[in-house]
Amino acid sequence: IALAAASDRKVYTIYGRYADIRRALDARGWVERPPPVEGSIAPHMDLSGLRPSSSPANPDGTKGDGGDDVDISQSLVERALAEHPPNLVFTCKRDAINYRTALPWQHLNHFVGNACLTTKVGLSKTIKELPWTADTDPDHLFPKCFYITDENEMLDFIDDFRLRAAIAVLQQIQPWQVPASLTVLAQRGVEQHLSLHADGRLLDDGVDKIPPDLTDVEWECLLQYTYAKLGCATVTSAARMAEEAPTSDDSES
Repeated sequence: IALAAASDRKVYTIYGRYADIRRALDARGWVERPPPVEGSIAPHMDLSGLRPSSSPANPDGTKGDGGDDVDISQSLVERALAEHPPNLVFTCKRDAINYRTALPWQHLNHFVGNACLTTKVGLSKTIKELPWTADTDPDHLFPKCFYITDENEMLDFIDDFRLRAAIAVLQQIQPWQVPASLTVLAQRGVEQHLSLHADGRLLDDGVDKIPPDLTDVEWECLLQYTYAKLGCATVTSAARMAEEAPTSDDSES
């Protein structure tokens, strides 16, 4: 079985506790070659892409003691695959991989320069840059996310959060029995967004049609009302804020 897996390029090495991944690979006909252990590396052992581990690991991911109770079949598999470098190396620590000896056909879950995919910030930026290279809407491909330590992205997050609150109010006018004053605020907020954007692009001819911006107080009324309906605030206080809040038209007059 081990030699057949090696012939089919279905040999894997996993560092650490990943029992679910092991079971999934085993079910697909893969065979595990345990990580090499310091002090027990045979001269003929191929260490391509691998660094020695300080202690052996059992198939379930737990650490073993290397004693006489080691499973015989596992020892035979290790011996049979000693000269066959793994096709897949999986680890949570990139130090376990020897990039200098890795072979072109080996698959590694850690590789140099992968921050654009394996970090939250990197993945967010990569997804948002997709329109430059592909005819794809990032919001349809991946949940919308923001890097809020960046000032511009923080403002984008606030705008998007407010917009979704306005949409929620308009969608729940009947079930929530939304006051007329809050309905007007929500409608203005959505109309403002639609006037500024079409398919993600700023409208060149819509500058004169943009409704007056909602004030921070008006937005807060909408947010507090949605919080109240979700059990996070008092409905009456949110509605009272809406009735007492100065509108954009009042401030202009």
